[in-house]
Amino acid sequence: SGGNYEAPAMMGAAEEQMKTRTKPSSTAAREAFFLEFAVKVRKQVQNAKFMVTGGFRTAAAMEAALLANECDVIGLGRPLCVDPECPGQILSGEISELPRVEDLAMPLILRPLSYFSIGHTLTMGTQQMHCYRALIALGDGKPVPTFKALRGLLEVQRYDAKCASNLEGLENSK
Repeated sequence: SGGNYEAPAMMGAAEEQMKTRTKPSSTAAREAFFLEFAVKVRKQVQNAKFMVTGGFRTAAAMEAALLANECDVIGLGRPLCVDPECPGQILSGEISELPRVEDLAMPLILRPLSYFSIGHTLTMGTQQMHCYRALIALGDGKPVPTFKALRGLLEVQRYDAKCASNLEGLENSK
């Protein structure tokens, strides 16, 4: 997610700034980034089903949004990149909170870098690459790979290079 209308961000960019910022009570009271917006639009648009994606993490918040008729469907994105089985687990009550990509830890040898801005950037980048790898794997019908920070970066680079090589020569095929 690129954040929300109250706090635009990309995978933790501006995290330090957000730590000192006070969230509006409406944001603190809910998880979903766009639920209030969906409720306002729903009043204006008749006979439409509404799906809200972005920010839902707990079964309680999802259930409350559905029971209050604030949305009809809840979309999940990044949690599926950590564990594609989590929707079934949350529906069955096996878990009450979805996993967070942001909680994937860097390898022990790289953790000291977290004290510097480059470490934060590296952490966010490797987490983003894990999401990318997970989406590629899911699209290919394969299981989500285990989070491996540096391996993920290299695999995504190889995948992108392969995709780019398949595109070479297309500009002359018109």
